[in-house]
Amino acid sequence: MTKLQLSVNLLLALSLSTACDPQNGNGNGNGNGTGNGTGNGTGNGSGDGDGDPDPGCDTDTDTDTGTDTDSTDTDTDSTDTDSETETETGGLPDMGEPEPEPGLPGCGNGLPYPGDLCFLPTAEYALSTVWDVEIAEVTGDEHVDVLVTASNTLRVYAGDGTGALVAVSSIAVPSVPGDFAVGDVDGDGDIDAVTPSANTDRVRIHFNDGAGAFSTFTEYVTFNSPRGVLLADLDLDGDLDLAHGDSGDRKVSVRLNNGAGVFGAQTAYDIESSGGPTNIFAADINDDGAPELIVGASSGVPTILYNFGNGEFDGVNEQYLPMSANLPFVAIDDFDLDGHVDLAAARYTASSIRVAYGTGQGMFHPMLLDFPTSFTNPTPLVTADFDADGIPDLATARDGSPGNLGILIGDGWGGFYDAVLFHAKPNAIAMAVGDLNADGEPDLVVGSDGSNGLSVLISNP
Repeated sequence: MTKLQLSVNLLLALSLSTACDPQNGNGNGNGNGTGNGTGNGTGNGSGDGDGDPDPGCDTDTDTDTGTDTDSTDTDTDSTDTDSETETETGGLPDMGEPEPEPGLPGCGNGLPYPGDLCFLPTAEYALSTVWDVEIAEVTGDEHVDVLVTASNTLRVYAGDGTGALVAVSSIAVPSVPGDFAVGDVDGDGDIDAVTPSANTDRVRIHFNDGAGAFSTFTEYVTFNSPRGVLLADLDLDGDLDLAHGDSGDRKVSVRLNNGAGVFGAQTAYDIESSGGPTNIFAADINDDGAPELIVGASSGVPTILYNFGNGEFDGVNEQYLPMSANLPFVAIDDFDLDGHVDLAAARYTASSIRVAYGTGQGMFHPMLLDFPTSFTNPTPLVTADFDADGIPDLATARDGSPGNLGILIGDGWGGFYDAVLFHAKPNAIAMAVGDLNADGEPDLVVGSDGSNGLSVLISNP
């Protein structure tokens, strides 16, 4: 055999070997298309060629369509037809829709995505001398309503499920009602209200008739100048008990509920803050299943009263948070997602929010962090997930002019981004969060002092 014949035979053998390789289709992909398995060419990641294997090669299927990332054919039975045609699927796994980063536009489409922070233009309602606002369903129509203490009245603004509010009732309450609370105190399924009166030294229980009328009430005599009011199950018996601050005596008083809306004698606990209590919150600080009382004061630092588990509190071993003075407005949530309760307080004179991080053992880490509000005199403070990312955020408003409302987006590690500002009426004194337009996203109601009334921000994802 000559050298020429040997070369020809070698080239022929190589040609036959290549022609029967089922992995080499005739790719028609955009770019350098190469047939992959059944011949769908990919050219630089975007090929769409129709590469078919050579008819002379033996394949396992009657008809194959689709893509396959393996170097050998893999049959699937995901689609069977009467003609015994099999469809293969492959390629990159479906990773779902990409999640937008916080701040990307997406408002108004009705689909909340992580990072959406969307509200309609602020709606305003005329009202004078607002003391406090709460959000609850009180009229029996399954639409969330707004309750307001203003001047010497308790007012109900009925919601229609779209975010619009209509004033429907108003009853007289004793003067200087201050912060009030709502909850079902008599177990009838209707939300009742409790208002304090600093001028008459009483708290009043207003019973809801199921339609938003609160004409029936009972009163309890308190110590000096009750201010903040809290409803929570303090003795773990399934009904709501009552706690209120007596600002004139720097005390916190607790009354236990018998389940029918009748409250027992008050037990008072002294707090050592330099100012009287103005706001009271309940949260399990030491992870024992019983809520502690966290007390904000007009001056001085927040105080924690530890619950023995039966509605009685340790009035001796109180904890005073290592925070600066004058922190009457407090919010509680798990800001760093470690399963323990954290505490945020508005620093009125420092234009920031100070956060203390809980350990779950009844204590807080000594390291405190401050986050700017972008405006002076932050006053009311609430927490909710405003941008749909599963992380608690903070909202606060300005006690001053011009009006501002700032939302600080949580980062999931206990920190917050710079406040995003929205319009609210000046001289904010109270704030509540709830779902007024039934879209599953939190809305905000801000009450302002003087003649500034209510500012309502409705979510618009």
